[in-house]
Amino acid sequence: MGVSWYEALAYCRWAGGTLRSEPEWERAARGTDGWMFPWGNELPDPTRCNHAMNVARPTPVGIYPQGATPEGVHDLAGNVSEWTRSLWGTQPESPDFRYPYDAGDGREDLEAGENVRRVLRGAGFRSNPEYVRSAYRQRHNPVGRGRVMGFRVVVRP
Repeated sequence: MGVSWYEALAYCRWAGGTLRSEPEWERAARGTDGWMFPWGNELPDPTRCNHAMNVARPTPVGIYPQGATPEGVHDLAGNVSEWTRSLWGTQPESPDFRYPYDAGDGREDLEAGENVRRVLRGAGFRSNPEYVRSAYRQRHNPVGRGRVMGFRVVVRP
């Protein structure tokens, strides 16, 4: 937590991996059934994820087993927002890169610079239930850090 996009990417590279793209993150969170939340379509509660200040800080991964995906991925909702490698764009309120997703449109440019915001997914421990949805997108400057910003290392076989 409290890590910039650049720091997250550097760690991932050091570990032999990368950050997930935005659609990879969403696929992990929504599953093949397109669920609203990683565990299904039931609203979040304190047994499924760390949200709405029910703990008031990030928690260790895996302490909400009822919030895991069917594939066993934990903490995709709540806890910390996760950096993706995908670009949002230059305007905070209007993404340059929209859906449908097109990997060839430049949104996966890892060298885009600090003036282009990056996408975060997953919401954090401070987030209200409506922001814990699998489809919720947010953005931040890649040099920014916050208590609710984290990441996952993706290692491809």
